[in-house]
Amino acid sequence: MEFKEIWDTFSQIKKEDLPLAKKGNMNLDYLSWAHALHLAIDSFPNLTFHCDKERSYDDGSMMVFASITIEENTREMWLPVMDNKNNAIMNPSSRQVSDNKMRCLVKCLALFGLGLNVYAGEDLKYLDEETPAAKPKKKAPAKKAEPKAKEPDDLKVVAEGIKDFMIMEDTVEGLRSFWSNNNENIERMKAEAPDIYDDLVEAFKAFKVTITEDPEEG
Repeated sequence: MEFKEIWDTFSQIKKEDLPLAKKGNMNLDYLSWAHALHLAIDSFPNLTFHCDKERSYDDGSMMVFASITIEENTREMWLPVMDNKNNAIMNPSSRQVSDNKMRCLVKCLALFGLGLNVYAGEDLKYLDEETPAAKPKKKAPAKKAEPKAKEPDDLKVVAEGIKDFMIMEDTVEGLRSFWSNNNENIERMKAEAPDIYDDLVEAFKAFKVTITEDPEEG
C-alpha cells in the first residue's frame, strides 16, 4: 500500500469529527492516545508500534521516541520528556516517561495524517497548563503586566517546532547554521516573548553539549 492511501484515509477526518478533549487552563484541544490508536487500528488492523527507544542526557533530561508501521510504511517521532509548562523534566519518573511516550505516539500518528489538523497552530500545547495570572504578579499596574502574561501563541508553536527539528543536527556547525536559518523568528521571540526565547536558548545549549560530548552517536 502506498503512503498516500494512508494519508488520504486519515487527513480527510475533520477536526470536529475527532474525539477531542480539553486540557489545561488554556482550554486546548488534544487527542488522547487511546482514541488515536482506536481510530488508527480501526482503519489498519495490522498497525504495529514501538515506544521502547529513549535517550538520556548528562543534565538528567530525556528524549523518548515512537515508531509506527502501517502496511510497510514506517514513521518515527521524538519528544522531550516535559512537564506541563513544556520544560524538560530532570530525572523523570517512570510514570512521566510513560506518559510522554504515549503523547509521542500520538504525535507520530500525525505524520500519517491522523490528528495533524489538531497540531496545526497548537503544536505541543496539549502540555501547556501554565496559569496566565502567574507571570504578572510582580507588576502592580495591570496594563503593564497583561502583555507579559499573554505570550504570542504563534511564537510558542515556532519555538517548539525549532526544538523538535534541532535534534536532527549531528554537528555543532550544523546546529549553528540551523540557528542562523531561523534567526528571523528567534529575533521576534527575543523582542516579543523573552521567556520563550530564553527557554529556546537553554534548549540549544543543552543539546549542543550532547553533540560535543557524544560526536559519534546518531
